[in-house]
Amino acid sequence: MNITREYSKFLIATEYEDIPEKEIERFKIRLIDSIGVMAAGTHAAGIEACVSLFGEIGGAPEATVLFHGTRLPADKASLINSMMARSFDYEPVGGEFVDRTTGAAHISGSSIPCMLATGELVGASGKDALLANILGDNLTARLQQGTGFAFGKGWDNTGTFNGLGCTALVCKLLGLDEDQCVNAFGIDINTIGSTMDGVMDGVLAFKLPHGLSGMNAIMSARMAQRGFTGTLDAIGGRHGYFDLFGNDNMNPSTVLADLGKEYYTDGDIKPWPSCRITHAPIQAVLELVRENDIKPADVERIVVTLQEGNGSLVDYPYKPGLEVPNFNLRFDLALALVKGAVIPQYFEDSYQNDPEIVRVATELVDVAYSSDMKDLFSADVEIALKDGRSVSRFIDHPKGTLNADPMTREEFLDKYFTNMEYSGFVSRAQAEEILDACERFETIDDVNDFVALMR
Repeated sequence: MNITREYSKFLIATEYEDIPEKEIERFKIRLIDSIGVMAAGTHAAGIEACVSLFGEIGGAPEATVLFHGTRLPADKASLINSMMARSFDYEPVGGEFVDRTTGAAHISGSSIPCMLATGELVGASGKDALLANILGDNLTARLQQGTGFAFGKGWDNTGTFNGLGCTALVCKLLGLDEDQCVNAFGIDINTIGSTMDGVMDGVLAFKLPHGLSGMNAIMSARMAQRGFTGTLDAIGGRHGYFDLFGNDNMNPSTVLADLGKEYYTDGDIKPWPSCRITHAPIQAVLELVRENDIKPADVERIVVTLQEGNGSLVDYPYKPGLEVPNFNLRFDLALALVKGAVIPQYFEDSYQNDPEIVRVATELVDVAYSSDMKDLFSADVEIALKDGRSVSRFIDHPKGTLNADPMTREEFLDKYFTNMEYSGFVSRAQAEEILDACERFETIDDVNDFVALMR
């Protein structure tokens, strides 16, 4: 069976009316959250340089770099908007499995920017853009399910299965036929690939796989639209996606299982702008500090226990001046203890050099590992106090986990408005107007009208 062709048939045949209402509402949550984190990322390191660079290169003014207002070719606008979304590692996460548990995936940070840029390009209605996004995310999450992804493999999932999912949504918006869709996937498979070293080295290139997935998807689908051909089965072929990236536990059948009956995506909304592995420790420290009125001067030691082998992304010594401090567990916990909050503002240089934050991050945090810790995102935290007492907290599923401890609407909207304010581009009234447009997205006649609210 040609998996790529079968999914292409489903992609073409599926209409808005086929999508369950709950999936439409979940899309709106991802849209609102993604726009908020893109706003927060407008001034993040490297973004303004890229806006300037691609503005100088120029090209057809097809789509908008949100909030900056620069008009670029659609693929370049998608790239920069996606990098803005990724900048603080704050976008939706947690690609779903069949049992509705979640694994490591960042889907919306690629797909939402790609959908908006392509939607501008073709003048798509909100309903058509929404449908395409859900169908693309569904493929991405199914590829994640079937791959058996592990951080230790060395490749970044945002630069692999995100690319094929984005290709699906672009094909849908461009109205490609079956053969053109197959070719688009077959072109895109030649563009995917990435390295986790961008994250582990703490360099700005960690944002690129996210953005390149959408950028290359737009390029691939447009090439296919003009007759360029690709491999015959990009997903299940002899050297297709699963052969290249699947491990010993891969299951390609997940791509087509219950197709049209079940839809998957990334459903977890992040309360804090840092790697999801840091969230349970952050939550535990924030709760313990608040409940026990703990001050930094009271603390002798903070001991965090994670799943065995699960620290490669976040467990390394803290040194002021990191380009991307969000992945450093010690810095994150120092913010939680000293500032009582972990928000994008606190990742600026002035906080990295704050003497009290540096002291906590470099002297007070120990990280341990246990084979008894069963979940990737669980953590056990103990705070030993100088008066001899200790307090502890085990977090099984961190705040924001869709099917265990989702954010309340109040918490979710507080995150959105805080991010919009931090951008410096958006007034409260404008943020409320954008929020309203997101919540009635399916009624919008032209995505260009929606994006105009963010120019």
